[in-house]
Amino acid sequence: MNKTGLPKDYISNAQLNAYKKCPQFYKRKYVLQENETSLFKPEWLIGRSFHSYAKNFIMQKYLMKEEPTESFKRFFFYKNFLEAIEKKEIMVDPLIDDQIKANVSNANFNLDFETLEEIAPLLLLDDERDLLFTGYTEISSAGKSLKRPPFVQIYDNLIEKFEQNICNVILEQDEVLQVEQNTRFNFNRYGKEYTLYGIPDLVLKRENKIIVPDWKTTSKSPNADNIKTFQDRIYSYGIFQTHGSLPLFQYAYFSYSKAKAEVSFNLYQIDYQDVSDVEIDIFEIIKGIKNNVFPKYNYQNWFCSSSWCPFYSSCQEKEDKNQVERIA
Repeated sequence: MNKTGLPKDYISNAQLNAYKKCPQFYKRKYVLQENETSLFKPEWLIGRSFHSYAKNFIMQKYLMKEEPTESFKRFFFYKNFLEAIEKKEIMVDPLIDDQIKANVSNANFNLDFETLEEIAPLLLLDDERDLLFTGYTEISSAGKSLKRPPFVQIYDNLIEKFEQNICNVILEQDEVLQVEQNTRFNFNRYGKEYTLYGIPDLVLKRENKIIVPDWKTTSKSPNADNIKTFQDRIYSYGIFQTHGSLPLFQYAYFSYSKAKAEVSFNLYQIDYQDVSDVEIDIFEIIKGIKNNVFPKYNYQNWFCSSSWCPFYSSCQEKEDKNQVERIA
């Protein structure tokens, strides 16, 4: 712990969200720093790659004033694919030639795109190769074999839909202020100085208004009732402190179908009028951390499971000290 009584010398949006989600999760991640069980799901590669592309597309097109090439578009899928292999989230075929593995490792990520595109699928076992690169077969409830598109095709269609609709998010007169850059500011509370830290996807200025677009990819239909998040209220508070005005949040939802790789686009917005209670929320969390208040939120079934929490197994392990003794 440092002079603020927190594990780090700042409190970030990610830390606040972690405590809000489950205080026990926060403790294991930031205080105990336990090893995390890998929970990688192959479809996460779609979202990671899309966000990498969106960030670099905006930087290249709107800041550098250059048009992205076709190989530039597909590059980010393969980049994130190789990073997942480096992290051992995706396992390679154990019989693959060591030289091929060495050539496509992140340490040697200097192959031309065509070679990379040709070699990358060869790293995988058949099931993973079909899922990501060539298409796979799914058995319906009626017992019929259905051909499904590979994830790289879904990614391609997401990119196409993004480029078709980016003009609805970034207008010609908009000024790009930030692209995934750190937003920090210091503030005092109870005689201590704290630093709030976060990284919004994009910050624009439209006339005298700050706009914060956020990209979402999902295989489900977007639900307008679930769009407001604690994270965005924190960002609103931070942007108000740094820019002097509350932002307009825009949520660009790109929903895709795994069955046909079809993609739809929906744009929502929230114009926050008041975030005066955010600082209170922040310090309630800080107070809980400093006082070692780390309850387990078992009732949040969507998160408290082996599918979503990387600490689930160790968290559920507990010694039963209440022994039953027969006395008659």
